[in-house]
Amino acid sequence: MKKSNKLLFLAGTSAEAIKLAPVIRRLHSEKIDYEFIWTGQHVNLADQSFDYDFLPINGRLITKGWRQRNPVNFLEFCIWYAWMNCSLLCYLLVHRPKILVIHGDTLSALAGAYVGRFLRINVAHIEAGYRNSSPWSPFPEEITRRMISRFATLNFAPGSETVQNLLSQGIQPGKIFDTFDNTAIDNLYDLEIKNEMRGFGLVTLHRTEFLTNYKLLSNTFLALNDYARNNRIYVVADHRLINALEKVPKEFLSNLEIVPKMKYLDFIRYAASADFIVTDSGGLRQEMEHLGKPVIIHRAGIEYEISGASSLRVTHWEIDELIKLINHHLEFRTSRPLFSDSPSAEIVRIVKNFL
Repeated sequence: MKKSNKLLFLAGTSAEAIKLAPVIRRLHSEKIDYEFIWTGQHVNLADQSFDYDFLPINGRLITKGWRQRNPVNFLEFCIWYAWMNCSLLCYLLVHRPKILVIHGDTLSALAGAYVGRFLRINVAHIEAGYRNSSPWSPFPEEITRRMISRFATLNFAPGSETVQNLLSQGIQPGKIFDTFDNTAIDNLYDLEIKNEMRGFGLVTLHRTEFLTNYKLLSNTFLALNDYARNNRIYVVADHRLINALEKVPKEFLSNLEIVPKMKYLDFIRYAASADFIVTDSGGLRQEMEHLGKPVIIHRAGIEYEISGASSLRVTHWEIDELIKLINHHLEFRTSRPLFSDSPSAEIVRIVKNFL
């Protein structure tokens, strides 16, 4: 079947949808035709979704996870992933977009990359070029992002460091486009998010390698709880963190305020009002660093360099370092220059040349 002139966006997680949203809004305002599909990697994503002004789509869900729920073990995940690939292949065979747009380093993005490449569809990868020194950390994200770069026709890299990473991998310069920054920052300006300090700390931790490490989980929340004796700390918890915390002694949580996971529009405003943030999320740090918000990344390692002027710090899972950074968070609060170039607008400009 002949390729259409349509753009097709693919996402399976909320983080992907959030960072694709400013690109889609700009396409929508220019009345450029596009479609959107959910892979079902997070089965509740299409339902909880975002309002139409933020993400102007009527997306089609091509799978519903494992029996309409998120896979909970390796076997269920493998069965879902195989079924999702078959569904994606059939969908692309019928619809044949001219450009398939994927984002980040999820397994949904990887499926879009190699199925699109197999069908000779142009694959555009947004947020390309992030790299860690080890291909096994974080797993499987690091392997995924390296593979996607091989399949992609258009690699949209958020800055000179990511451009150089792609060149070092042997990606042809003609397939690399510098967007200067991450599309996530466009959401800040589109939503008019302001940096405030309202006297509380915010914690959001969700990565599997953290939640399944009982000793690390317990020691982390013991340290947070101790700080919360004299300071407010809110813990925004999804169902996985809530389940993990059931195994932690209650006295390790007695001073913390646990609040349920929020929709992005509510959460980003909430985060912008915090004095500091403790997170293991790769996505949130981009918005908050741009605001100059102190962000303590509680992870073993990260896939990007942190400059001396950054408001980011990494604990490397050291509890003493976590405590020190929380106590001295005001020292790495920064002031960022006003926004000038829109990464999303740059992506739209380049994509239009390929349609």
